[in-house]
Amino acid sequence: MTYNVPYSFVPGTKAKADEVNANFVDVLDKISNVDSKYDEMVQQINSNLEEKLDCDLTNFSESGQALFDEKANADDIDGTWVTKDVSVVDNASITAGATKTYSLSSSLPNDNNVYELIFFAGVNAIAKSGNYANIQIKTSLCGYLPIGRFSGAEVGDANPVNIVIGTDRKLYVHSPDSQKGEMTVVIKLRAYRKVR
Repeated sequence: MTYNVPYSFVPGTKAKADEVNANFVDVLDKISNVDSKYDEMVQQINSNLEEKLDCDLTNFSESGQALFDEKANADDIDGTWVTKDVSVVDNASITAGATKTYSLSSSLPNDNNVYELIFFAGVNAIAKSGNYANIQIKTSLCGYLPIGRFSGAEVGDANPVNIVIGTDRKLYVHSPDSQKGEMTVVIKLRAYRKVR
């Protein structure tokens, strides 16, 4: 959208004060107009939301009401966080293209629920100049998540990672084929909670 002020000025010529002021007044009017339209739009959105949220649930069918009642059951709501300090992987070396599997059965409740986990994961990459190391983790419910990519001389870093784990309680640690150099991995379970 193009907008032009009432007066334009050419380099090397004098500008008249009333024309400059008229341009400023015109710009301020346009800004005020936009502000007004924005306020009207926000008011309309809020009005629509209030209308949609003001629902009468008495006309729900029996099966619909049963579904609401079931979801209202506290056992079906995401659980509270449980803090842990468990070493899942402790300075394990991993080579390019390799995948190692770790069981979390002893660190999580023995039930059929899905859990969200918070890990503190770190990589110590021992690499010569031009080499690099990379590490990823996954579960049966979640594809590969990168922990980090490190290059150059010997380096180390650690990051928090969230992942969801299924009833098999298995964590897969993988290094892509593109890795050059050696590395060790540290993964600590810091917290978990049950999710639907």
